[in-house]
Amino acid sequence: MPDGSVCQTVSVPASLNVTLPLYRLGAGRYGVVILLYSVFLFLSNITRTALLLQSLADIDSTATALIKIYAVGFLYDTAAFSYIMVPLVVYCALLPASWFNAPLHRFILNGISFFSVIVFVFTACAELFFWKEFGSRFNFVAVDYLMYRREVTDNLVQSYPLWTVFCIIGYVSLLQFAAVKRRIATACADIRSGTHRFLFGFFLLLLPCMSFLFLDGSLSRISTNMLNNNLAMNGIYAFFSALRSQRLNYASCYATLPESDVVQRLREMVATDTARFLHQLPAGCDIRRDIVPQSTHERRANVVLVVLESMSGEFLDSLGGQEHLTPHLDRLARQGLLFTNMYATGTRTVRGLEAISLSLPPTPPVSVLKRPHHEHLFTIGTPFQQRGYETVFFYGGRSYFDNMKLFYVGNGFRVIDRGDLASDEITFSSAWGVCDEDIYRRVLREADAVHGSGKNFFMMVMTTSNHKPFTYPAGRIDIPSGKGRKGAVKYADYAVGQFIEKASSRPWFENTIFIFVADHCTRSGGKDEIPIDNYHIPCIFYAPSMVQPGIVETLCSQIDIAPTLFDVLNWSYTSSFVGTSVLTMHPDHQRAFLNNHLTLGYLKKDMVVALKPGRCIAAYRIDPKTHAETLIASADSLQREAITYYQGASMLLDVHALVLENGCIKKK
Repeated sequence: MPDGSVCQTVSVPASLNVTLPLYRLGAGRYGVVILLYSVFLFLSNITRTALLLQSLADIDSTATALIKIYAVGFLYDTAAFSYIMVPLVVYCALLPASWFNAPLHRFILNGISFFSVIVFVFTACAELFFWKEFGSRFNFVAVDYLMYRREVTDNLVQSYPLWTVFCIIGYVSLLQFAAVKRRIATACADIRSGTHRFLFGFFLLLLPCMSFLFLDGSLSRISTNMLNNNLAMNGIYAFFSALRSQRLNYASCYATLPESDVVQRLREMVATDTARFLHQLPAGCDIRRDIVPQSTHERRANVVLVVLESMSGEFLDSLGGQEHLTPHLDRLARQGLLFTNMYATGTRTVRGLEAISLSLPPTPPVSVLKRPHHEHLFTIGTPFQQRGYETVFFYGGRSYFDNMKLFYVGNGFRVIDRGDLASDEITFSSAWGVCDEDIYRRVLREADAVHGSGKNFFMMVMTTSNHKPFTYPAGRIDIPSGKGRKGAVKYADYAVGQFIEKASSRPWFENTIFIFVADHCTRSGGKDEIPIDNYHIPCIFYAPSMVQPGIVETLCSQIDIAPTLFDVLNWSYTSSFVGTSVLTMHPDHQRAFLNNHLTLGYLKKDMVVALKPGRCIAAYRIDPKTHAETLIASADSLQREAITYYQGASMLLDVHALVLENGCIKKK
């Protein structure tokens, strides 16, 4: 058909059962761009449909909702491709006709097209796996994982049949390329004038400019169902949007209050009967206060705080689980102090560590552990260090991950990770680190050594076994290694039981408080803006000789663990924590902080407020039985509280950064 045809049809191989319309509109040499756009749209909609079917039970699947998903999805697909095509459009516009029509160039253009198709197919395949794991399009997790090639690639190799996946990707890519290859020759034979190619190229380059100026993530908010919104998005667009969001900060993007009001309100929220503020009229954001317990008798006890990877509350029978996966943790819950209404601050390990270590609500865009100016902060380790304790952070993996080592070393901890274990100390390892039993054995060894030196210790342990690929030593439990999450949960619980059994024979056991808490839950996505069930975690204080068994039903957060611990120890200290002791928390101050990257949730009673970029605020009422969220008009008082906490946390970090930049580090 002549090059100026309005419409052509390319028949894709029968195995794909589809015909692609190619509206070339006299595109000439840009026909290859239009061809690749058709392939991109086809694969994007196949992916969107596959993700939709995977979540059919949870999405809004009315006819109107489906039309919105595909219509808005078309816009994001087009915007994403408009950015991708820029180098090719510029190349086509600048290459002289004599070179463009040469056989060598046809070979080059075939290579570019085939490579592009492979990338499109690979991305579609990756989205299917990512959605299954996180219930979302590519987001900040995908961005973060690019920084840790070794862990991610090892995890993929151990979790999936990659050779089979790559063969499928290659085969589908060949089919797609075969469907468009014969049309590339037509584009290469273009003899149109330079004026035509420059004008058409200019028109194509307008598309990414228009997308940048007039399209952002807000258009994908087509529903109160977050899965629908994710389906309307394009994965590549979402990835680069998440990458760009790493530069956001609270004050410029979120709802704010006057700073003087925030300081006053925040001080009121953290005030307790045992607190005395250092400055009654602070010049800036200052919540430092002396905590003076009623009794002067301090417990100079050792503390081992274990952060359990992905240990959702639903796994424990003591928190409503029914699969009997955690008999050892359930036993400790009965014999210790169980907090039944505690919530994680986020969906990533680094957010859990941040909350537990700093007693600070999460602030965008990334955890404090991964930001500049993360050293010399007031942490859970500071009061221990001030009393001469040995403070050690253990991680079963490589502690460069999520910047753990730099953060904890910069805040006075000694760090022991996988690299510090001798070969005979490692009995089993996976992509993410040594098995939990191995790291617990090293904890026992270090505790013995510190106790033998006459010192007390605070040890913080981050485990790794309850993570894909869900592998662990054979013969420990009745579920074979690598068979899924349930086995990993049961093995993690088994390792806890072994750890406590061995610790109980040590001379320091009677004077040690053990804390077991999750970093986050297994799920992060869902149909609700802030799916609160995805944040419910266990927290157990266990010390037979010091902590009376009991159940605490107070609504609380990971940021309250440190103040609660020092309340149990009955310590006097100068606090910069935003969290407060759960044991003495005023009923009106019960709340939890629920962050999903750029969405900042604030849970109180039966309501949750979501703060989002663009200074957007949404409020929801929570069904007491199903925990389903219903959008409500407003919740002014709760919104002010949420803003106070999150803006206040951001201001405290800004003050600390300013102090470090000026070279004047205040005493903790």
